[in-house]
Amino acid sequence: MMLRSATPVRPAGDPAASRSVGLSTAVLALVALYILLLWFGTLDARHLLRSDEGRYAQIAREMFVSGDWVTIRYNAVKYFEKPPFHMWVTALSYTVFGVGDWQARLCVALSGMAGLLATMWAAARWYGSRVAGLAGLALVAAPMWNVPGHFNSLDMTLAGALAVVFASMLLAQHPGATPKARLGWMLACWAAMGVAVLTKGLVGIALPGLVLLVYTAITRDWALWRRLHVLPGLALMLLITVPWFWLVSRRNPEFLYFFFIHEHWLRYTSDVHHRHGPIWYFVPLLLAGFLPWLPPGMWRAVRGEGALARLSGDRSFRPALMAATW
Repeated sequence: MMLRSATPVRPAGDPAASRSVGLSTAVLALVALYILLLWFGTLDARHLLRSDEGRYAQIAREMFVSGDWVTIRYNAVKYFEKPPFHMWVTALSYTVFGVGDWQARLCVALSGMAGLLATMWAAARWYGSRVAGLAGLALVAAPMWNVPGHFNSLDMTLAGALAVVFASMLLAQHPGATPKARLGWMLACWAAMGVAVLTKGLVGIALPGLVLLVYTAITRDWALWRRLHVLPGLALMLLITVPWFWLVSRRNPEFLYFFFIHEHWLRYTSDVHHRHGPIWYFVPLLLAGFLPWLPPGMWRAVRGEGALARLSGDRSFRPALMAATW
């Protein structure tokens, strides 16, 4: 038995259109089992590390013990630096499985796996299950995905949510998507952005928005904005995010200034957080974290679609160029 996935639309009579693209169900099942066992089976391999792992584990423990899931506290002191989604999931993990090291890392493991599966799903829809398998292998083998997926911090929770944002966008823009499916995937995209905001703040909106602006500036595909279902999507995202912001600000009047001004505006416009480093600080980390996949992947994305040679021509959606921009 073969798993078949939709591939990009090809002209009639193209031999590739009738060729099977897929992996056997048995192989996919074995690969999935291996990844799941390796991914989740190593969560308890070591104790929590300072400072991030211990801090977020303790915040969730205080939430679990006190029953206050609105006002975040760290060692009994109000903690308004970050929103609560990551800590909510960890506290829920404590509720179900008890307090421990692997329970504290369950949120990042689930987030990493959600991002991995979403990426593979979108790749299978556009390019077939072989490409999906390669995409999954590249992602799970990348240090910048694997290590944060086993380290209790907000980074993988945010990355997993943003991966779902990206994958949902690709699935919504597939030419074979029905209007109902397109709406559903775009609502999933907006919902994932809401989760990203509840994980680490406005960066959950800013990053996808910036990618979309750059992509449409390159391709001149302004019609894409009309396919985003902004009104229902924005309403859903606000429904997910606003209740906690409203409740926490009602109980703690100082929250709004500290969170939006001190933790957002001043963080990026001043030295108040004492974050010293050159503007290219993250470039070596990105290259090392996704080698050897990143350079050939981006080159293939641009070259394979002929994007640079057709900027003023074809206006159809280009998933690989969107991925390279992302």
